[in-house]
Amino acid sequence: MSDEEILDLLAKDNTYKAYGHLYGYFPKVSRYIIKQNGSIEEAEDIFQDALIVFYHQVQNNLFTLNPSISAFLYAVCRRQWLKKCRDRKPEEGIDNLDFYEEDNPLLEDEEKFKQAQQAFAGVNATCRNLLSLFYIEKLSLKQISSKLNLGSEVAIKTRKYKCLEHAREIFKRSQVLIDEI
Repeated sequence: MSDEEILDLLAKDNTYKAYGHLYGYFPKVSRYIIKQNGSIEEAEDIFQDALIVFYHQVQNNLFTLNPSISAFLYAVCRRQWLKKCRDRKPEEGIDNLDFYEEDNPLLEDEEKFKQAQQAFAGVNATCRNLLSLFYIEKLSLKQISSKLNLGSEVAIKTRKYKCLEHAREIFKRSQVLIDEI
């Protein structure tokens, strides 16, 4: 079942079928938590909490399919597990936890996604609107031109290019800052 189908089921209040599929992501989470000195019961509790977070995100129209549902749930579970571990007392034997997992590509993608969101937020409202209409709503240049009244299709295309370049520049600057840290 695709992520879009799961979201459709949740929108239609067919949560039983949707959650049946979402539980297919649990083994990945449980392996991670058990590897990090947790128990299966702790993994179950954390996964349940992540499902609640996911459900609220969907219900409030805050969830986007980038990253995927699987990646989202894994990231939420991982953060919750790390928070739980930090709250434990040092004598409980959590000194050897791998808090950073630098080789995890999911974390790299998540960080790049955050940087892209910051870059998008860094451009002006007109650019955000234009880029959203083109890349998210998939409107044609002609449709955008008539909707925004910013001139001809050629003018929209030029403006879209400049907006995108500005967002890319912000993204590159954030990459440089992270590399310097």
